[in-house]
Amino acid sequence: MKSLTQFMNDIQGELDKEHSVKKKATLKAKKIHIFAYGHNTNTETLTKLVPSAESVGVGTLYNFELYFEEFANIRMDKGASVKGVVWQLESSQLKKLDGYEALHKDYNRLPVEVTVNGKEELCIAYIMDPTFEVEKLHKKPTKDYIETVAMGYKEHGIPLEQIRKALKES
Repeated sequence: MKSLTQFMNDIQGELDKEHSVKKKATLKAKKIHIFAYGHNTNTETLTKLVPSAESVGVGTLYNFELYFEEFANIRMDKGASVKGVVWQLESSQLKKLDGYEALHKDYNRLPVEVTVNGKEELCIAYIMDPTFEVEKLHKKPTKDYIETVAMGYKEHGIPLEQIRKALKES
């Protein structure tokens, strides 16, 4: 039979394990992934806003396509795919991106599963709000905007053909 001291030590050990698991889960939740397919593929553009952002790698979002209505956007398209940069950042930094993307006015957040480095990662992608999209309908992106996106693609090894195709079909 266990002594009271041993019994209390066992309980404390279980509590310590549980606390450790919860602490690890909380720490993990403090890091989030963003899937960027437009101007935020450009490191200089993104790190001016969120200096702590780190590239995880190039990811592929399946069953979506890239298109332009003045700015880059994605929409569902079965069988299509979009390559982009997966960024890791502190969840506390999400507010800065939300402000920059004018969350719920210009863009909304969409949770997406992106294949990066051979595994699925849950990411946040910003997609154009339908009301904002109507305002931008049939407006072509500026040359400077496309150059910023293209610089990000070149920097991360994303084929520029994705931009060309999206521009042609938009």
